Amino acid sequence: MKCVVMPFLMEVCMDFIEKQIKILNRKITIRITMLEKSIEDLKIRQREDEFVYGVGGAYRRKENAIIKREKEINELCEFVKQIKKPVIANEIIFSSLYCKECHNEILTEGRMKEDWHECPVCRKMIYGRANKKAVGIVSERYLE
Repeated sequence: MKCVVMPFLMEVCMDFIEKQIKILNRKITIRITMLEKSIEDLKIRQREDEFVYGVGGAYRRKENAIIKREKEINELCEFVKQIKKPVIANEIIFSSLYCKECHNEILTEGRMKEDWHECPVCRKMIYGRANKKAVGIVSERYLE
């Protein structure tokens, strides 16, 4: 029964992820086209200002604005590359204990029901309930 449910959930999750990637791609391409139009406009105004004012303050401000926009376009392109390769992680629950003697955090897989635990480093006894931590472990990477 467990094997039948898991692939279905994985397919649902992958469909959701693919939809979100498409939405992000659409928004990013819109932003990139706006930035490219802005760069073209700034270059035209920069040439006009160069004839009137020279290569002084207005020319430099527009040059800095063009550089900022080009940098943002490069960052968005890198982000698109990253979102096309999502990382699928399996979640494992660990029980964590803290040893006051050696100042180490001890992680064990599964649940711990006892109140007393032995520290594997200093061999002192630790009293208390274990806190639970969820850790994601990468299992696959989908490439296109």
